[in-house]
Amino acid sequence: MKPRDLFGVAVRVIGLISTLLGLYYFVAGLWVVIHLPHGSAASMLFFPGILFIGVGFFLMLGAGVVVKFLYPKDDE
Repeated sequence: MKPRDLFGVAVRVIGLISTLLGLYYFVAGLWVVIHLPHGSAASMLFFPGILFIGVGFFLMLGAGVVVKFLYPKDDE
């Protein structure tokens, strides 16, 4: 494997970790809303969760864009 391929795998793994962390925050926010209806901590969990999920999906699905940006002149 070339370094370009390994970097693509690393970007996808970071995207997966980000997505899983975002899902954890989102579910934790739902738990706070269900058990503490007047808790303001839910927004502190929902918004980062949505952000992490979005970044994670971008990194998993758009890893080719990131790799091409960082390895622009790699002839295949």
